[in-house]
Amino acid sequence: MAVQPASSRPARWVAYIVVLLIVIGASWPAASTISAAAPPRATAVAFEVAYAAAVPQEVRAAFDDSVNVWAPLLNSNVPIKVSVTWTEGGDCSSSCTLASAGATNNVQNFTNAPRRNVLYPIALANSLAGQRLNGNRVDIEANFNSQANWFYGTGTPPQGQTNFKATAVHELAHGLGFSATLDYDQGGDTGSWGFSGNATPGIFDQFVVNGSGQQLIAVFPNNSAELAAQLTSGNILFDGPNTRAANGGNPAKLFAPNPWQVGSSLSHLDQTTYLGGPNTLMTPKDEGTTSIFEPGPITEGIFKDMGWPGTPGTPAPSTTPAPQPSNPTPPPFKVTATTKGTGAIIENGAVGGNSYSYTTNPAANEVFLGWYIDGQPKGYAPTITLTVDKELTLEADFTDRRVFDDATPDKTGATEAIAQLEARDIIKGCDADANRFCPTDPTLRAQMAVLIVRAMGWSGETPTKGFGDRNGVDDELWQAIGILATRGVVTGYGDGTFGTTSPVLNAQVISFITRAMVKKGLWQFQPDNGTIYPNVPQSSGHRQDLVTYVHYAGAVRGTANTTTGSDGKIVPPDGTTGPFNGWDATSSRAYFAFALWQVLQSYYGTDKVGLGGYIP
Repeated sequence: MAVQPASSRPARWVAYIVVLLIVIGASWPAASTISAAAPPRATAVAFEVAYAAAVPQEVRAAFDDSVNVWAPLLNSNVPIKVSVTWTEGGDCSSSCTLASAGATNNVQNFTNAPRRNVLYPIALANSLAGQRLNGNRVDIEANFNSQANWFYGTGTPPQGQTNFKATAVHELAHGLGFSATLDYDQGGDTGSWGFSGNATPGIFDQFVVNGSGQQLIAVFPNNSAELAAQLTSGNILFDGPNTRAANGGNPAKLFAPNPWQVGSSLSHLDQTTYLGGPNTLMTPKDEGTTSIFEPGPITEGIFKDMGWPGTPGTPAPSTTPAPQPSNPTPPPFKVTATTKGTGAIIENGAVGGNSYSYTTNPAANEVFLGWYIDGQPKGYAPTITLTVDKELTLEADFTDRRVFDDATPDKTGATEAIAQLEARDIIKGCDADANRFCPTDPTLRAQMAVLIVRAMGWSGETPTKGFGDRNGVDDELWQAIGILATRGVVTGYGDGTFGTTSPVLNAQVISFITRAMVKKGLWQFQPDNGTIYPNVPQSSGHRQDLVTYVHYAGAVRGTANTTTGSDGKIVPPDGTTGPFNGWDATSSRAYFAFALWQVLQSYYGTDKVGLGGYIP
């Protein structure tokens, strides 16, 4: 197993060049296999195209023609699987998205990968590895707007029509790798590379430089304003030896306007420089308005620099100081690795003795749920280490990622926490008829109880204690309150009530989660330390809970000047003295989600498998 799919792009990134991934079943539909005669020194790659039932015959014929443009340019013994859909994408009389295509996975550190710790689109990775790294799953997904006014001929399309074949050739280029992970966040005015939760650059990014020849990912910090300024400077180039050879000895200029254009910037050749010439096809604005069907010499050079074998040319040597990968040493006993979902597993090899390391990340639009070793749950650390002293089965489970309409990154800082908890059936939306989470609504004490019970795995237990104020809450919430009382997590008020429908406060959230982790046997209470959040009084009854929370999970969300430590936890700058402002304020649903996920991630998201010592 040598596949690591990248995490999905941030939600702010609306793709034109890379589609959102849908889960493709293990069985591959009936496909047409297309190849073409190869030029010298190249073996034409076979494309296996699966068309959705709604795709008209004339579209299929035109797409087959576009595939025949690429087939002789790519030398691979591994067929490239493409899925084509035909959906309504909006009326194009004014503006619309004509089409989109992209790699379903980006993978790194596979067998024969030319560069270590660099993401490659799955079709290219398969070619370099000489085998299918993603099983029978699709490599590229392409979608075309059924409402567009398409022209299916071979000449210049009439005014108002768009050449389908030219569009398809263009979109296939993106799926094959003409796509940067470098991105611009207009809300935060920062530039970044990699995917959400995986700050690994792509192979395309390795060659992106500014006008001074500075490699962007080497010189400018990730998630920085400095990188953002570069990305919108209008002077960004692709600099590789094969690209230079195709462009008169010069690097090729990329499309980098100011302001940033989502879906167009950086992943196209510059419009002004190349429009109208042999490199027109991969400019952003004129797609499909001409009869130019060839990718062009610069694009072919870019593909060779990224590592695509094909017509004469050699992949550019790495300028990134990183060790060259070696084939992972196989373990002494068989490890049968399987997955549920679209994601996959990479075998990193031996890390000492009989200890072997495995890594996984979800594919786009998926959440990694966790590992199972011989059927037993073993947490959800991205990388785990196993002692392989017998035959083992290793399973990684994934599920679809749900993003609520009102819980996107521009609306709440808890988007990832909400998605992770929803995927694990711990939280739900607030409106059965709409895709809403209501992140700013208060968390009620009964809601708090059921979320903690679900997270701790206590659902279904029979409580022996309870309170007198049910106040109309449903059976699950009422049972959860009783479970926490029986477990000793909550004690209620002196009058025998729980405050079932009262809002829970921020400090109470921390206390109840902490006490649940202690009662489950995963944490131990820590002695109070008055220097931690000194503004929270002893009389609050929360001090020991706060200190324990910080000890295991890091600083509480909302504390002043928090930063991220080397272990990934959020910590105050001096480790102790950041104040807890708003500790006695009402907790929102988003706040509770963040606090709970921070705890679960701090325990189950770290590698406790190690040498077999993990306790679920």
